Amino acid sequence: MTGDPPEAAMSRDSDAASDSTRNRALLAVAAGFALAAAVALLAGGVAGNATAGDQPTVIYTPQETYEVSAGDTLEVDVFVASDGGVGDVGVESMTVVTEYDESVLTATDVEAATWLEGDEPTTVETETRTDDDAGEVVVEQWRDPPAGGTTGDERYATITFDVAADAPTGNTTIHFADSDVRLTDEYSIPVFSNNATVSVQGGGSGGVPTTAAGAALVGVVALLLGAIAIRRR
Repeated sequence: MTGDPPEAAMSRDSDAASDSTRNRALLAVAAGFALAAAVALLAGGVAGNATAGDQPTVIYTPQETYEVSAGDTLEVDVFVASDGGVGDVGVESMTVVTEYDESVLTATDVEAATWLEGDEPTTVETETRTDDDAGEVVVEQWRDPPAGGTTGDERYATITFDVAADAPTGNTTIHFADSDVRLTDEYSIPVFSNNATVSVQGGGSGGVPTTAAGAALVGVVALLLGAIAIRRR
C-alpha cells in the first residue's frame, strides 16, 4: 500500500493551516463578544433591537496580522459569519464599514462577494463607497425581495490597498466599525468584529500612530488569546 504523493500531503497541510487560522480568529471573536456582552449587561443592557436568543454576527479576516513593506499592494478578504436570528430568521441586509489609517493605506479596489445570495434565489443589490480622505470603505448589500434571508460563514468582500511608499515601520489597524446587520423581520442583531493588524516592515522611522482605542482593543484581544492558549495546554 502506497502513501499519498508529497504534493497531496502538502496541499492538505496548507488547507489545515488555513482552517486553523480562521478557527482561531473566530474563537477569539466569540470569546471577545461574550466578554463585551457581559460588560454591556452589567452596564444596563445591550443597545439595539436584537431579540433575546439572536446570535451575534462576526466580521473577521482570515489572518490576524498582515506583514507588508512600504510600497506593497495588500489584498484583505473580509468574512462574515452569521446564524441569523432566533426561529431561523435569516439576514436580509448588511452594511460593513472598514476603517483604516489613510496616511498608511489607500483603498484602490473593492470587490463585493455573494454572501447574501444564499440558497434561495433572489436579487442582491450592492453599493460600495470609498472615502480615502476619511480612511473608510463601505460595502452595503440587501436582498430584493428578501425571501427567507440567508445565513452562513463566507467571504463578504475583498479590499485592495496600496501601502504608502513612505509608510513608517510599525503597526496599523484595519477596523470594522459601525457595521449593521438586519434580519428579514427588520430587527438588527449584535455585530462583533475581529480587527486586523497591518505590520509595515522596513519603512521609515517614526512608527505608525496608534489610537488609544486601538491600543485598548489590541490589549483585550491579546488577553483573550492568552486565555485560550492556556486553556488548550
